[in-house]
Amino acid sequence: MTITSRHNPLVARFRDAARGDADAVMLLDGAHLVADALAANVAIHVAAVTAAALESPAVHELAGRLSQRGVEIVPVSAPVMDAISPVRSAALCPMAVSACTTRMFSISTTAWAGEPLLW
Repeated sequence: MTITSRHNPLVARFRDAARGDADAVMLLDGAHLVADALAANVAIHVAAVTAAALESPAVHELAGRLSQRGVEIVPVSAPVMDAISPVRSAALCPMAVSACTTRMFSISTTAWAGEPLLW
């Protein structure tokens, strides 16, 4: 069943992850980031995909690999993808895929005793 409402709780979860407001959840926005995370054995919990993106052989294959790993694939409408993704007009992208994963670390909570990395 395709999610068509921007008020769906899953949409709110993705938006919170995009803003960094979701504890221990990080947004992976774009097929290439999702594919890289999958290749690195990052635990992906849920992926949102537009119907148009699934027509792409690369995204269709990626969705299949996600499903094999037990990732919930949620079809979303184009307006919902635009709400989920921080990228403008994300739904127009032929590779429109976003996923939520567990945040591995947070710079704000990582102790650093050395010199600053940026001046």
